Amino acid sequence: MKIFRNGFCYVDHTDLERFPLPNALMMEIREQLVIEDDFLIFREQVNLNYLKDKKEILDYDEVANLSREKIDKLYQEAKRKLNIYAKRWLDTPSESRKRLSADPIYSKNYVIYNYRTQDLKNYIDNRESIDKRIDRNVNPNSEFKNEGKVLKYKISL
Repeated sequence: MKIFRNGFCYVDHTDLERFPLPNALMMEIREQLVIEDDFLIFREQVNLNYLKDKKEILDYDEVANLSREKIDKLYQEAKRKLNIYAKRWLDTPSESRKRLSADPIYSKNYVIYNYRTQDLKNYIDNRESIDKRIDRNVNPNSEFKNEGKVLKYKISL
C-alpha cells in the first residue's frame, strides 16, 4: 500500500518486493531502517512520480474513506478484469501463449489486477488493523506510534 502525505510517499516495504526497482528508488531506500509493519519513506520527486504511476501498489487514499460496499465493488471489478486476462490466457492455444506473455500490455494489466485483487481483499479482511498501522506510520501524533515495533532488518547496499 502507498500513502502520499506532506510531500512524502510512504510505501509498505513488502509491496516493493514485487518487482524490480529503479536505481533512484534503491538509492533512497539504501540506509532506511525497515521496522516490521512500517513503511519506507520517499522524498525525492523522481521517486514520488514513479510511485504515483505504479498501479501495482494500492493507493490507500483510494479506499480509506469508502464504505465496505464500495470497496467490495472495487474488489469485484478488479477480480472480473483479472478473470478476463486469465480466461484470455486459458483460451489461447499453448503454442501462442509465449507471444501473449511477451505482450507488455497484457502482462502489465494482468499483474496490476492480480495485485489489486489481492490488496483489496486484504484491506477488506483487515481494514481496522491496516488503518491503525497506517496511522502509526504516517501520523506523527498517532496514539499507536510505538505499538508493536520490532526491528526487522536494515537495508544497506
